[in-house]
Amino acid sequence: EFQNKAPAKSPPTYTVAPPAPPSKMTQPTTTYAPAYAPAAYKPPKEFDVIASADGKTLHMVGEINVGSAIILKNAIRKNPKAKLLAMSSVGERLIEGVAMAHIVREFGLDTYVGFHCSSSCTFAFLGGKNRILAPHAKIGFHQASNSFYFLNPNQDIISEDGNMLMRSLYGSAKMDAAIIDEGLKTSPTEIWYPETAKLLAGNVV
Repeated sequence: EFQNKAPAKSPPTYTVAPPAPPSKMTQPTTTYAPAYAPAAYKPPKEFDVIASADGKTLHMVGEINVGSAIILKNAIRKNPKAKLLAMSSVGERLIEGVAMAHIVREFGLDTYVGFHCSSSCTFAFLGGKNRILAPHAKIGFHQASNSFYFLNPNQDIISEDGNMLMRSLYGSAKMDAAIIDEGLKTSPTEIWYPETAKLLAGNVV
């Protein structure tokens, strides 16, 4: 369970610093989506956390897989000035996303979506002390998938245990029940993107 402290009456305003120059990065700058990116933009598959030049912003990109939470925690430890985690990820592993939520809370970071955050990425986002969504940015939800389905298609693709965990964690973040219900009706092979007004009213942002 993760519950955020009550946000300040006026959440902080950020000028989101871009990633550091290529010589200081493990991926090129083009892997980070700006606040408004072309429709053709797709986040990179390889997970990474890249610090801005001033060390105050961390850019989390790529698919969330085994070991991603440790990469995030190590990046935060290496950049003690970090206050904001800007993320662009399609998610993936449920447990890694849950671990990220706890890490974000542990270090008291604010979270920011400038373009896209879905699936297990939403857990990391909800861990933010203040949660910020850029204009045109999307946050997406769907049901948990059964990993064994992809090895044996005769099994059910939906993980009911995973859905129960997701419902509990979304509820502990005080998300509106209607958003949780709709998200957990959406097939694991699809993504539901609520309108920004719903995200605001439903305490996602």
